Amino acid sequence: MRVAAALMGLALVAGADPAQARDRGRYGPRYVSEVYRHGFLIGFSLGAGGLAPDPCDECGVAAGGEVHLGAMASRSVAVVFEVAGVARGDLAHAMGGVGAQWWPDPAGRFWLKAGLGVGAMDDSTCEFGCFDDFGLDFADDGGYVYPTVFGAAGFEFVRSRSFTMDVQLRGMFTDEPRRSARSVSVNVGFNWY
Repeated sequence: MRVAAALMGLALVAGADPAQARDRGRYGPRYVSEVYRHGFLIGFSLGAGGLAPDPCDECGVAAGGEVHLGAMASRSVAVVFEVAGVARGDLAHAMGGVGAQWWPDPAGRFWLKAGLGVGAMDDSTCEFGCFDDFGLDFADDGGYVYPTVFGAAGFEFVRSRSFTMDVQLRGMFTDEPRRSARSVSVNVGFNWY
């Protein structure tokens, strides 16, 4: 949570440009260049978070990550395919799905994302070997995946013409027969347009 608070503070400070305020009177207003969001997009994010239901309350924070690719449907809406997961050595929640990302102001820094997909929670009790083959062991669930909804909100703190870095709050919910799997993470994302 301290890392999340530090990243949010960094994002807010990065939005303020003291040189812009100082030079405004002398040279007229300076405008921040917009990100050119057009065509294909690709990106990923890494962070940390938590999972539930969690049989071990004192096992620490889980690692989170996602990869997305898609295309801009308009200046303010993108359609994306996303694969995401939050995991520790013995517990993982992963999903894949299709969603939409929306910038309320096309030139702004804030965005929202929501989508539907399939996912599952792996709660095997193995020791750090669960991910040796770059795949989750869903043996306890019979290898099935279940309906999943996901969402995220983010703020871009670094922007150039076709690249952004953002801090984001992400969540996933999977409706499984015996339980409802949930995970939340705070990530730092890297995006190319």
